[in-house]
Amino acid sequence: MLCFQQCSIFEICYCGKKGPASFDNSDLVVDVKCASFGCMCFLLKILCSSSFATSFFLTATVRNNELKALCFSVLTLIVKDSIHGKEKLVEAGGLKQIIRYMDRGPDVTIAAITLLSELVKSKNILEQLGQECGAILMLVTVSVRGNHPELATDIESILDQLSYDGDSYHEENIKAMVKANWCKPFADCLHKGSQGSKLAMVKWLACFELDDNRREALVQQNVIDALVDMLKSKQFRLESPALEALRKFSFHEKSKKCIAKAGGVPLLLELLKKSQLEMKKNATAILADLTMKHGASFLLYEDETPIEPQMYMWDIYLLPWKKNL
Repeated sequence: MLCFQQCSIFEICYCGKKGPASFDNSDLVVDVKCASFGCMCFLLKILCSSSFATSFFLTATVRNNELKALCFSVLTLIVKDSIHGKEKLVEAGGLKQIIRYMDRGPDVTIAAITLLSELVKSKNILEQLGQECGAILMLVTVSVRGNHPELATDIESILDQLSYDGDSYHEENIKAMVKANWCKPFADCLHKGSQGSKLAMVKWLACFELDDNRREALVQQNVIDALVDMLKSKQFRLESPALEALRKFSFHEKSKKCIAKAGGVPLLLELLKKSQLEMKKNATAILADLTMKHGASFLLYEDETPIEPQMYMWDIYLLPWKKNL
């Protein structure tokens, strides 16, 4: 059994082998009791400084990234099944180093994500990960690029845990995911979350500046269906922000089809009869977008049959967009 107090980092990482291609975690048994806080800091110091690693440990044939990957592998073995070890590693700045190297070449990325998957088994560390600057963005970036399909399940699992803990949705993490163009947790929150969570998310969406990529991602996750469901609730506190959020989509052609298929048009026409001026204004704006360049093509019932003209020919309400019909 190897002990950190009895051998060098170089010997621990390489175990007498020639490089990471022949490195096998099963060959390495670490005495976790001997893996002191200082030893973890020492491994992290290697990750922090390429010049430090080169000066002390690397031969001409060993590349810097190989040693970094092996350091992550050793750290994974140290903290495996050890809550104390996980906490000590995070205390020493382990999360920052994982985020830093999450997208630095195949070997390093795989080793870093493997270590992170082990660390987030602790709820406290999972919470800290969500607060680390750039963590969610890097996870999404690695996943979306698709260069490491073997990591896709692990990364998605981490993102799912960051968004929902089994009891409630973590709104700030979900917002960060949408900003990074990962929209599934946002859609899940709108479909399955509490009324309070739904309301908070929709209000945020109504104020958030969507680009075409994020809009497309949200449409693919059936966010429009969830917004129309809020209109169906007939509750003002849900209807009003849902209308504002729908305005972010209504001028986009694919979104128009989704609004129509979800049964949104009859609801919008009903809202024109409401006394609240702001709701009338938003409903009219959405209907104007739906008819722009397409006439009555998207004025459909949920079963996609056309709505009868007499249902929407109210001059007093439809003046801004009547000319497009």
